[in-house]
Amino acid sequence: PYGDRADAFRALRRKLASSGNPHVILVTSAGEGDGKTTLAVNLAVALREGIRGKVLLLEGNLRAPGVAKALRFDPPVCFDEQIKSHQEDPLAPWVAAELLPQFHVMAVDPKKEHEPIFDPIAFTNGMTRLRGAGYEYIVVDSPPAIGSVDVRMIADLVDGTLFSAIRLKSKRGALREAMELIQPSPMLGVVMMDA
Repeated sequence: PYGDRADAFRALRRKLASSGNPHVILVTSAGEGDGKTTLAVNLAVALREGIRGKVLLLEGNLRAPGVAKALRFDPPVCFDEQIKSHQEDPLAPWVAAELLPQFHVMAVDPKKEHEPIFDPIAFTNGMTRLRGAGYEYIVVDSPPAIGSVDVRMIADLVDGTLFSAIRLKSKRGALREAMELIQPSPMLGVVMMDA
């Protein structure tokens, strides 16, 4: 928590606060392996450090879920299953893991079979309910923008989008294409991650 990398995420938190302070943030990238889950996890932790309210890290990647592995925990209930059950019973309680005080995580269980994409109506209804659940910030870790229908759906439900890119790996043309795909979601910026 006291290293240069942690300080970089705190600087990102301050930059977002001074740029309109978005409360629901999508984290994506142009392609696979560009550090989006690392960015989402660390941003959520940095946001939690800077406020008194609760922060929710939400996994929106059914194809290659990585949040549970990155945080080394088993989700108590798979987020995909919760989305589906809330379609039938909108007033059912949500289940989140509290990994730190005021830091909640709803992750996709990587051990379970999933459809390749979320049901758009169920996901939209779920996001609407979670927005009203008292979280100061919600950070959504999503699949890559190129080749994913889910990212465009999620982008319509957030206050802004952050892109992750890897220095000397990510391609400028692919990043530009990915940014065009998520429009008109407000662009919050591109975070260059170390390989």
